[in-house]
Formats: sequence, C-alpha cells, structure tokens
Amino acid sequence: MVDLGLAGAQNRKDLRELSAESLRELLAHAAWAAAVTVSRAGANPPTRAELNRMELGAQTPHPTETAGSDPESADLPSN
Repeated sequence: MVDLGLAGAQNRKDLRELSAESLRELLAHAAWAAAVTVSRAGANPPTRAELNRMELGAQTPHPTETAGSDPESADLPSN
C-alpha cells in the first residue's frame, strides 16, 4: 500500500477505487509477506528484495538478504 501511495486515512477514496486486478496484486503481495514471516522464527518479515524475487518465481530467499538466517541450521528442528 505504501508503494502505491495508498497508506493512511487520507487515501481511503483512492483505495476504494482500486481495480479488481490491482487489489488482487496487492493481496497476493501481502500473502507472500505473511507466508514468509510465519515460516520464520520470531517476527522476521522478508525484505523487499526477497519478496520481489519470490514473486518473480524464485523459491528461496538469498541467504545474504535473510536477516538472522543460518544456512547450516536451516533444516534443524526448532525446540
């Protein structure tokens, strides 16, 4: 919403006037962000770069852009 200039109460009219396609894209982007966030330990949302890469078809985030990630322990179960 921020990237589209739709954040904040002053933009309610513009938000209501979004096309169905734009709303679908906005919700898909939000769903990607939510899915990544809940798949990680703690409150660790994805970066914009990670989201952009995932939306373009990449399956996994680049390790250098994942804050707090440890590639060697990624497959270990958490306690």
